[in-house]
Amino acid sequence: MKSDRLVTGRAQIEENLQTIYDYRLGSNDERKFHRGRIKNDKNFVARRTSEGWQFAPSKFSGYAANNTSHMNKLDDRDGGVTNNRITEILGGPLCRGDSGYNEVDEAYCEYTREHGFEPSTHRQGRKYWVL
Repeated sequence: MKSDRLVTGRAQIEENLQTIYDYRLGSNDERKFHRGRIKNDKNFVARRTSEGWQFAPSKFSGYAANNTSHMNKLDDRDGGVTNNRITEILGGPLCRGDSGYNEVDEAYCEYTREHGFEPSTHRQGRKYWVL
């Protein structure tokens, strides 16, 4: 889509991660959006802060200045494109079997439980780009 610009740097990825993280405590629509994106995706940008882990789907993280106004465009967006862009900026993701993967994946599962839902299962496992 013409209006969908891919991120160009780490700061934009961090901004998107913070946006969706803040939605967990936002309006009813924002909380619903947060839950749906975090529960169902399999590729995430992750960051550990002093308050705990934060997670944002790569498909959300990879487009500049993302927010819920782009919700109706998600089905038209290409996760492979965003995964490639995030890899260009942050390097490759942690995948099942990589050192440190279990720690991040366990933190993700704990994060979902803290927010009252179980994550979807994926045959090939989840991937994480760690900030």
